[in-house]
Amino acid sequence: MNPPADPPAWLTPLEVAALLRVHPRTVRNWLRTQQLAGVKIGASWRIDATALETYLHPCTPPATIVQK
Repeated sequence: MNPPADPPAWLTPLEVAALLRVHPRTVRNWLRTQQLAGVKIGASWRIDATALETYLHPCTPPATIVQK
């Protein structure tokens, strides 16, 4: 049996759109307005998987523990 394949390091806007269930144009708009980090290669965009994770889960301050 083959081990599960690792996710690709670089995703296309179409792949990101499918993962997030949004229109590919929305992803391209995020890229164009620099809301989502990506690299343009010729006419094509590529999104690093870690950049997508950062976009989906931005840094949030840790929860404060309140002792009673």
